[in-house]
Amino acid sequence: MSATRACLVSLAIAAGAAPAFAQNATIDLRAVDVTHGLRRLAVADGDTLPVTLGGLQARENLDPWDDHYIYFDVADSFVFARTPPEVLVTFHYFDRPGLSLWLQYDAIGSPYQGSAPFQTAGTNTWKARTFLLRDVYFANRQNGGADFRIAAPP
Repeated sequence: MSATRACLVSLAIAAGAAPAFAQNATIDLRAVDVTHGLRRLAVADGDTLPVTLGGLQARENLDPWDDHYIYFDVADSFVFARTPPEVLVTFHYFDRPGLSLWLQYDAIGSPYQGSAPFQTAGTNTWKARTFLLRDVYFANRQNGGADFRIAAPP
């Protein structure tokens, strides 16, 4: 049985030629999330519950057979319906064996553009994964008005 488990998600928006305008948004997933420009959304196929894993508070899918995602909304003041030069999305995950994880994001050509999936190694420790995105659109076009989601189908 697989479950998406995430602890900290961050988003860095590059400003291209004007690095002073680069922005960062973060969310620390807990029983009560700690947010800065990024929030978790409760969506029917992405219900989560708080857990503690490896000494850290996190979120995991409520029912791994029905909930395959954790959804996120980027504050429109950070980026909305436009494409910055590049966006870095980093998330921390608990490295259980046998999971395939990836990011699906609202891109210019599709609201569910997928990154390449990666397999977890099964170290039962916290790991981080960063995705470099150059075609984001972030116009709240995913389920529940989300801009991206971490995916872990069974």
